Amino acid sequence: MFPNAYSSIGSQPFVLGSLSSAQYKPDYPYVLQSNVTIQRGIGSGGVLTAGYAGSRGIHIPRLVDFNESPQTILPDGRVFFPVGSTVQNPNFGGLRYTKTDGMSYYNALQASFQQRFSRGLLMRANYTFSKNIDTDSLLITPGGTNDLPQNPLSLKAERGLSNYDVRNNFVTYLVWNLPAAPGPRVLTRGWQLNWITTVASGQPFGVTISYDRARANPGIQSTGTERPDLCPGASTNPILGGPTRYFNPAAFCLQAPGFFGNLGRNTVIGPGLLMMNPALAKQFTLTERVHMQLRAEVFNALNHPNFAIPGARTVFNNSGPVGSAGLITATTTSSRQVQFGLKLTF
Repeated sequence: MFPNAYSSIGSQPFVLGSLSSAQYKPDYPYVLQSNVTIQRGIGSGGVLTAGYAGSRGIHIPRLVDFNESPQTILPDGRVFFPVGSTVQNPNFGGLRYTKTDGMSYYNALQASFQQRFSRGLLMRANYTFSKNIDTDSLLITPGGTNDLPQNPLSLKAERGLSNYDVRNNFVTYLVWNLPAAPGPRVLTRGWQLNWITTVASGQPFGVTISYDRARANPGIQSTGTERPDLCPGASTNPILGGPTRYFNPAAFCLQAPGFFGNLGRNTVIGPGLLMMNPALAKQFTLTERVHMQLRAEVFNALNHPNFAIPGARTVFNNSGPVGSAGLITATTTSSRQVQFGLKLTF
């Protein structure tokens, strides 16, 4: 016989794990897009292109936890959870619910310039200045502030920069079919130089507290989704720089118990990106139909450290301030790497 598992529970509450569900008859997500582009020739061989691109996402899926305590709305409009609050169904941990009420907004200025020079040289530069806002990025790309929204009942409270927002992105590449030099044809012809440079702003993230100070999920779970208050006079983006303390945790204060923090979502901008990738190739003609290419490539030629967003984004736990807040523990690119390749085409 199998033992009676319930008899071993005794007086302890029996709490089920998280339950996932989705909106009944979800709304169909769609996107409205608009763009306009102008192009003009500049001098001999130059082309300048500039344009606007925008989009608005409607009925975007977002993930919320519907097992929070019932909210009390104070006369000043703030959400409050009194002492003794309990979640709506204490028999469950989280009730993760996918609903289609999210929104996204994207606006961008896109510009590019291409110039063909004499002697086989081509240069192109692309620049994008953009802003991407949404009410939830989790189902599109993990990361950012948290796993779940702080306030599942307020889209306005969760509107902020998307996890994948990149304000400035500049990419330039150069292709140069090197002219033949004096000497043996097999050694002095067929050389090509390529060079790609990328410079980009960092992606946004947010800071959180690791326990249920608002009393929104008492006794059930510590989701780490709650945000602190912004200290008076402090910047929402208090960057210090450097991997040991990228942002200033003193810019954030613990909110009063029973309240959500007033800090917005994804307010801190992470480290940027700088990459230079040159390559040199030599083409050999073995027969009329058989060709061979030798190629040497360098990735991150400057050996520049491109840091990821801080792994330590929690500024308070139930013991007080977190000493490691702002610590970066990873990079987004590797150190300098050199690669050699051989390609045969026929």
